Amino acid sequence: MSSFRRPPCGPKLLILQFLYLRSALRAWVQEVIHRTGQAPLHIFASLRYGMPYHGAQRTAAVTILETLFKHHWKRIRTVNLHAIRLDLSQEPIFQELLQQPAPRLEVFCVCLSNPSTTLRLFSNDSPSLKECELSHIAFNADTLWLRNVRQLYGCSYHSQLGPRTERIMASSTLLNVLSHMPLLETLYGLDRCTLGPLDISHPLPNVFLPRLSSIALKTGGNSDAIIAVLTHINPAPGCSFHVDFCRTEGFTFTAEDITAFYRLVFQYFQNYLQSQPLSNFSIYFHKRGRGIFKIEAGHANARFFFSLDLTSPPLFARSFFSNENLRQFFSLLANEEVLNVTNHMLPILLTLRNDDNSLILPRLWRIFLPVDFRDRVVEFHDIFSFLEWRWEIGLPLDSIHLPMPDERVDVHYDLSGLDRFTGLEVEWENGAGRYLCGSGNPDQLIFPMTIHL
Repeated sequence: MSSFRRPPCGPKLLILQFLYLRSALRAWVQEVIHRTGQAPLHIFASLRYGMPYHGAQRTAAVTILETLFKHHWKRIRTVNLHAIRLDLSQEPIFQELLQQPAPRLEVFCVCLSNPSTTLRLFSNDSPSLKECELSHIAFNADTLWLRNVRQLYGCSYHSQLGPRTERIMASSTLLNVLSHMPLLETLYGLDRCTLGPLDISHPLPNVFLPRLSSIALKTGGNSDAIIAVLTHINPAPGCSFHVDFCRTEGFTFTAEDITAFYRLVFQYFQNYLQSQPLSNFSIYFHKRGRGIFKIEAGHANARFFFSLDLTSPPLFARSFFSNENLRQFFSLLANEEVLNVTNHMLPILLTLRNDDNSLILPRLWRIFLPVDFRDRVVEFHDIFSFLEWRWEIGLPLDSIHLPMPDERVDVHYDLSGLDRFTGLEVEWENGAGRYLCGSGNPDQLIFPMTIHL
């Protein structure tokens, strides 16, 4: 399947989209190219699924790409080629064409099925390149075209051979690549880099990226190398941060790993708060089942998100949430007035109750407490303990928000004991109901719920 379109107005350009590259398309491509004169070319080819290309099918695909790259290279603005089914890594003509100057190329996203030999991409001449994704393409780390890249969606520069014909990139090599990208604004897909084991015998360089405003990745392994790279990056203040570490089967975090996670979260959260006012802040820590830890903050334009699929929740709770770490982390939130926190996080906060050095959240006046309604009985002991603690240190809360349980769950709420916290406003159902504690009618805080069939 293939298509092309040319917008009816605006700058003249030609968009070629391929799901297949077959011999029947050769004449069609040549005709389209001929008719469009010197219009800029934007090429999208997705060859990801099905059997690998062989024989005549392979010859046709290589010929079509060769026609475009050899005779119309200077017209090309975008190359988005996912050639998983088409092994181009050993094609001499393909390698030769990618090493010619590309003065007008703006987007270059190419994913090959096998590693290429080291290429002098674009002969170091690609001044307009702003967006880049490279997979299984080896190149020199100090190449000049890196200096103009604004968006990087994955990079597989390889430095040594590894198993299964893959190549491994050292963390220091990746940081070296990033150090040559001073204009970088977006960094996604570090998890797609095939990083080798972390070599602690050689210190890693710090990389300053003053325009980097967004980092996002999701990874299921090699967390020590990913964390090492991230902790040596210095982004712009307020950099949006979205990192999700998934569980890898058969892998267990050590205390050292968890300490590294904490340092990463603290570093980036501290950076985030330098220029981003918090519109919300939430901590989730669920021990049930696998164990999930999450921190969420910010707003739609610049969010902070960290998620960790735990292999050992008890060890994580002891290491990540040590009193020293808690005091340090919540010191960043000294000016925050509203907090979202789950029922499962309250016991961890309460570990600081007997710590004379832990005056945390001094400006906190309102708290949102989402409750896990998978329980058929909801325990509010920790909520009462947290409120008592705030009274004891002379920083009582003014307001507490409790969402009502799902009507499909048979749960009985008895919060009449909150009436002793005189002046505390209890709000539920998104503000539809309110009660001022100490006003003499605590029965309003008893909520019987029944199952609705």
